[in-house]
Amino acid sequence: MSGCLVDIGAQMIPNKRTCVFQIKSGRALSLVTTRCTQHKGHNYWHVYSRESTRAHIRVVARLKPENDGLLDFYHFPNGVLKDARLSLGACNAIQLSSYRFGTLSTITTQLRCTEVEDYLPTETHPSATAVPRTSDAWRLARFAALQTATAHLIADEDFRNLIRGERLALIPDVLRRQHLTLPQQLLGLSVADEYFTRLLNHARVKRFIETGHNPLCAQLSLYFPKNELALLQRW
Repeated sequence: MSGCLVDIGAQMIPNKRTCVFQIKSGRALSLVTTRCTQHKGHNYWHVYSRESTRAHIRVVARLKPENDGLLDFYHFPNGVLKDARLSLGACNAIQLSSYRFGTLSTITTQLRCTEVEDYLPTETHPSATAVPRTSDAWRLARFAALQTATAHLIADEDFRNLIRGERLALIPDVLRRQHLTLPQQLLGLSVADEYFTRLLNHARVKRFIETGHNPLCAQLSLYFPKNELALLQRW
């Protein structure tokens, strides 16, 4: 597993109780391995959430039923692990399938970043329209809105110069990728939320967007209430 993390420039953050890696782009990734246990003939994998673990991306690696190798991986956005403990099993396999990945490399590919000089989008993202703030449909629309916002901003040379000067020029690749699967899009939303949080929490960048890209702010407001626009909260 370590090879996939090294490829994205991840470094271990020393901690006796958690396995957290610092990614080159500045994000923190929590990686936890869970063993299989049996109860009344059924297999379960228990995931424990620690509020003290500061991580933007939370990944759980499941071991095979015999606990002799890796089975698969789950990416859980912060809003999904609301309880202190989550049990994975046949009872919720379909419900949580949107967060499942066969390999860790599939996840780390979504976490790669590109310098702004090489990032100019080659595809035009369609304008997003508002949908009810429920289920995956709203999350996917929110992700599409952030992809569209990125394409508009990166096309502005003044914006590119600004983020270079403010050391925000590493942009997640997932914000320009198309034809993603549902799990990849949901993971992409976590990455996109974190990046836009850093942008809009930076006073100069936030002011630039508000004064020079009013239509863009109006589009984002469909998905982020006015009091959230300066800090994109986890869903």
